[in-house]
Amino acid sequence: MTIENGYYISNCTSTNAPLAHQDENTFYFPFDVKAIDGGYEYKEYRIDINADATKLPTEIILYLAKELDAYRKAIEKLGEKMNQNPEKFGCKWKPIYTDGNFNYELVEDENAEGTQKNPIEWQLGMTVREYFFYTDGKDTYVGVGTGIPESIQDTNYLEKM
Repeated sequence: MTIENGYYISNCTSTNAPLAHQDENTFYFPFDVKAIDGGYEYKEYRIDINADATKLPTEIILYLAKELDAYRKAIEKLGEKMNQNPEKFGCKWKPIYTDGNFNYELVEDENAEGTQKNPIEWQLGMTVREYFFYTDGKDTYVGVGTGIPESIQDTNYLEKM
């Protein structure tokens, strides 16, 4: 099919939820998606991969901007979830853009609590975790076990530095 003026709008149906994608020559962007019995009915912007973006209608440019912003927000939200449990203590996931793709890299988190630079203020009854650092305001301790120590001097859980 020839795409005139770099784009066209197609009426589509599918048994699968429509997703934006591309093939060798065309970008596909579904919109106005409606669930119907047994699938989906939607319209789809089909844009030639070599189209001059300056000649695309404003509605398509606005649609693409909205989709990219939603994508950016989804990446940020994913990063927030990933940072709740980073793979390396004292680090956080930072979004990066390389080779046309979004990804994450693990970087040092200057504000991470529980590091030697920023120990957690210990309180009676709190759960301590192995390898985290704690302070009583005077001395620093490292967690050697996970649990609830009876005191900050409980050597089953904490060791004074």
